[in-house]
Amino acid sequence: MSTDLYGGGTFDTTGGNPGPLAQSDGSMNKSFLLTDYSEAYTSYGSPVGQSAPLARGWSWNFDGTSIQGLDLGYSKSDIVQEFNQTLWQATGLARLLSVTTRSYSASPVPRMPAGPTTIRSRAKTTVSTAASR
Repeated sequence: MSTDLYGGGTFDTTGGNPGPLAQSDGSMNKSFLLTDYSEAYTSYGSPVGQSAPLARGWSWNFDGTSIQGLDLGYSKSDIVQEFNQTLWQATGLARLLSVTTRSYSASPVPRMPAGPTTIRSRAKTTVSTAASR
């Protein structure tokens, strides 16, 4: 179900779902972010001494200005969010330490990346980092 104020569509295009729908200016977007807490707690549920959560994902966008069929105006960004390890271990508060984004031209069809279900096993690519304050 969608809210008309924010547009319609679905995240997934399988099973006859429409996927993201264009807004009035022709633009579309779709984002995915997974936060991995698999190493963030002890077996007793405590964050003390454990690894802070790690989030990875992507955002796909179409600017709506390209002529149909040219496959221009599409971009994708890979996102990595690292949480403050010291704060997590001391208090269990998940506060961002850094966000890294890598943007590039993309295809007209947004695709989920293939790979393992855990995001900690993926290689880390850092292009530009903006630390939170």
